[in-house]
Amino acid sequence: MTTSPTSNIQSTHSHAANDPAVSIYSAADMVLQMLDPQNSIRCELNTLQRALSKSSGRLSVGHGVASGDDRAKIAFEKAATALYPALDNVQSAGCALLYIRAAENFLMDEYSSIAQALTALVNDDTSLIISMIADETMTEEVKVSLLVG
Repeated sequence: MTTSPTSNIQSTHSHAANDPAVSIYSAADMVLQMLDPQNSIRCELNTLQRALSKSSGRLSVGHGVASGDDRAKIAFEKAATALYPALDNVQSAGCALLYIRAAENFLMDEYSSIAQALTALVNDDTSLIISMIADETMTEEVKVSLLVG
């Protein structure tokens, strides 16, 4: 009896669906695809898998958009606030993925303020992945998405 390639894929997929680590990775992958349909986030698969393997088993996503004075800080605060109540204790998170999309006029000081706010939010053992995309279609807005688990 021969096995079709489709049955192998389905079998593998159904087995993977029962594995919590694979489920967490799949959820994160879907979120990243939703946030970045053009696939401009450059994150190596093994880096993402390693970070998510430290996950607490629960993922929460927050988004923030701001413009004007302190736009980076405000966008991050909106994203971090949106994590609650789904994730009641960010300090226990094993990983955090931060995605920043901004115009080309985004300053290094703004990046630093977001990175400092993130490190203050999580504990020292949390794996961090930060991606920054310069978007020429944007003018003054900063968009921040935060995936924590």
